[in-house]
Amino acid sequence: MARDRTRGLQWGKAKRPVTSNMNRLGSPNKQEGADGDIQLRSSSIGAKLWAKIGGEWLGNILYNTGRNITLETTKDINIQGKKMTFDMLSGNFLAKNNGTQFSVANSAYAGMILGYTTIGIDAADASYDVTNAFVTIGSGHKVNFVSPPSGAVEIEVFIYSDGASGGRPLHLGLSDNATYSPINFPGADDATNEHEVHTNDDDEEVSINHRWVVTGLTAGTAYEWWLGAKCSHNSIYVLRWGGNVTEEYAPFIMRATALPTAVTDFAVYG
Repeated sequence: MARDRTRGLQWGKAKRPVTSNMNRLGSPNKQEGADGDIQLRSSSIGAKLWAKIGGEWLGNILYNTGRNITLETTKDINIQGKKMTFDMLSGNFLAKNNGTQFSVANSAYAGMILGYTTIGIDAADASYDVTNAFVTIGSGHKVNFVSPPSGAVEIEVFIYSDGASGGRPLHLGLSDNATYSPINFPGADDATNEHEVHTNDDDEEVSINHRWVVTGLTAGTAYEWWLGAKCSHNSIYVLRWGGNVTEEYAPFIMRATALPTAVTDFAVYG
């Protein structure tokens, strides 16, 4: 019968935890205790459990779901792992410097790119002839994003305009459908998002870089918005993008960026 090797194994003798005065703050002295000892101490951030390993006291916070958790050290904090998730129930994200918040209104996510589309990188150039009615310039000329906690975003587009003379204005708008329909912000089918962005004095080729600020979105909701274009007359403007040889056109770009929660003097949407 084979010998049961586990019978020859024994656990080391358990050491009774040394519990310090809970009114005493700080960490154990490096010289006290031996490897394997543990201590329970009070600290400025709550109860901490200490264990001595390799001659060093290592501490961990004791907490429950109803109390705040604070990491406090004068040294660097390094976190390494496969993935890191921040999921704030309140939607508040703060960035501080030595205790002073410098992020606007708990909006440390502001400036984060939420969605980004390019068309025409190392691809044959393409174009769209602007008509006298709003039309989305292409099924792919859009941006998808999920609203940040603030419910406020900035939409930016970049596209090349090849225009004829005539003094006619070029308009751009945001659509929530591949068949042009104005987005529903701040009102339903709101035409206030249809902007005049350029007027040619003569035959003129220019790069159009335009932005919209949209508020009132529902945090955590996904949106899909297309770019639409219009001129009062046909055959005035041709929008162009892309190129796979030298001296052609830059790609079309459309992106959504998170804006901070509205707060007096620091994030004003008026």
